[in-house]
Amino acid sequence: MTLQRSLLPERVPEIPGVLLAARYVPATADAEVGGDWYDVVPLPDGRVGVGIGDVAGHGLRAASAMGQLRMALRAYAVEESSPAAVVGRLRQLVALLAHTEMATLLYLVFDPETVSVTFANAGHPPPLLIGDDGSAAFLESVPAPPLGTVAHADAYVDATSPLPPGGTLLLFTDGLIERRGVSLRRGMARLKRHAVQARGDLDGLCDHLLATFDADEASDDIALLALRPLPIAAGSVHVRVPADPKALAPLRRTIRRWLREIHAEAQDGYEILVACGEACANAIQHPYGATEGILDVLLARADGEVEVVVSDSGTWRRASPPGGGHGLLLMRAFMDSVEVDTGVAGTVVRMRKRLADGGSA
Repeated sequence: MTLQRSLLPERVPEIPGVLLAARYVPATADAEVGGDWYDVVPLPDGRVGVGIGDVAGHGLRAASAMGQLRMALRAYAVEESSPAAVVGRLRQLVALLAHTEMATLLYLVFDPETVSVTFANAGHPPPLLIGDDGSAAFLESVPAPPLGTVAHADAYVDATSPLPPGGTLLLFTDGLIERRGVSLRRGMARLKRHAVQARGDLDGLCDHLLATFDADEASDDIALLALRPLPIAAGSVHVRVPADPKALAPLRRTIRRWLREIHAEAQDGYEILVACGEACANAIQHPYGATEGILDVLLARADGEVEVVVSDSGTWRRASPPGGGHGLLLMRAFMDSVEVDTGVAGTVVRMRKRLADGGSA
């Protein structure tokens, strides 16, 4: 299974605005590799691409096709804004590749600002939306054939669905629900029943489903990925992001969502967004540089005032004149107060701004 796991993500990335968990369980413990896969692609505009697929068969041929599809999806996802366009280009790629097996694929794009997903499906089991109220429903789309079969260029179309507060979207391959002597329809109905019983974090949900469906006895590989929008409590939100410039775009989308939910006026929202972005950019560049790190971003509203706290655990390197550079000047221009506390444990930037309308709920 070393080859199989080398073709899958080493870990699910931390992305502002969304919680993620994933599992992969091989059908056998021997060296035979399979074609089940998943991937998470942070997009340049701050949205998040998520793909899951299943190449028919096992062995090096299936694993090779799986690796090609995953890498191609990453490239097309950056170039195309529409999931249907991404799937359509993958269909064309499969048609050009010699000796490529049939493959199913579900590709969706999650928008942390609108808290919705847009997806296209090529013959894959539909995603399951699990509500915080105990409901569960599969997100259906226009039926379309798997990759590697005869299909018209316009066979794949986008479908869009909002994600309710506290809702979880579950993507899976048919190895989870397919058992000898049991129809897929019954397997999907059983999945709905057990999914609503697993409350709590996403890791617990994944582990519960694998245990419930006897993953060790499955005759096919299982790939499982769960996605949940970041819950925003009334008046506050805490986001932990990697100290990576690529994290800034999805972070901005999450902040815009929060500002919209607290009903901040447009000018206030713009100034808070810019100030927070400058504080985060500084906290990525100066304490960490090329090394890995984590930022904590806290936004809170109380008594008509917004407080933004950006914390890092790195060691700042002086890269600007005494008193700060342009980023600090912008923060002080847009916020009512800016405090910077630097110590051996890291740096904390605390900013406050009174909302023009008092921050009505």
